[in-house]
Amino acid sequence: MRWKLAREDHAIERVSISFQFKEPIPSKLWQSLLGTASQALPHKGFLVSKRDVMPQLVISAGAHPGKGRVAIENDPTAEITAWTFQAVTGAEVREELSLRRSQFIYATSLYDRWSTFKARLATLLWSSLDQALSIVELDNIKLEYWDRFNFLDAPSAANYSELLRADSKYISGFCLNETDLWHNHIGFFSPPGPSKRRLVNLNIDVLDLIVDTRPANADADEVVQRSVGIYSMAQDTLGGDQSSAGAVGLEPTLDDMHASLNKLLADVITSAMADRISLVRQASV
Repeated sequence: MRWKLAREDHAIERVSISFQFKEPIPSKLWQSLLGTASQALPHKGFLVSKRDVMPQLVISAGAHPGKGRVAIENDPTAEITAWTFQAVTGAEVREELSLRRSQFIYATSLYDRWSTFKARLATLLWSSLDQALSIVELDNIKLEYWDRFNFLDAPSAANYSELLRADSKYISGFCLNETDLWHNHIGFFSPPGPSKRRLVNLNIDVLDLIVDTRPANADADEVVQRSVGIYSMAQDTLGGDQSSAGAVGLEPTLDDMHASLNKLLADVITSAMADRISLVRQASV
């Protein structure tokens, strides 16, 4: 098989999870959460990379009637609406945690296995999420995966049947016989597990990537590699007790969303590739 995984033993480039609240966190609690996060996260390898503040509308009358100005300025005393914290290795952002008044988002390129991801999520976010859920309710949770597979030979020789299932109901049949670049997209509502509703998206993008940039004076062509990126997403709209459950109480929902996306990927890639990345094929989504 001439397809190389994005990582040594799996194909996951990036994972992201977001928690969307039904309403913004009240100001007093929000300021407390930011204060706690700004003190704790630097000890866990994160630096503040960006702060968003509420823009202030400034109206100046001017010296003459009709000659005033209206401007939007950043007031240093204005309330912060979002803080983004990043853990960086060299020039690469390895983890990112964004705290917004209506949404918490965590993303990482350091994915190893689901249990490790959940443990890291608990360490970074569960305390803040529990505090927020003491006052506001969750509307939805979104879990996203980006997988990548790179073909090692000439792009024109790419054999998609080694990677993608010919009998998958999620892929247009003609795509597997293409020799050029292509895109496949599907979205649908799947069985929601413990949630009220679950929206699933699957994108497959076939691209040519430059993987070896030669010096400007080198007498050689750039190296181009055919690459298949698979994006999968599950977004659960919560209902009943889920909306106000604590962070630990949400873990069964997260586990079910993760299992759902595993099943989806297993219905897209070949059994040989599923075995290679230790993905257990289960019943279809």
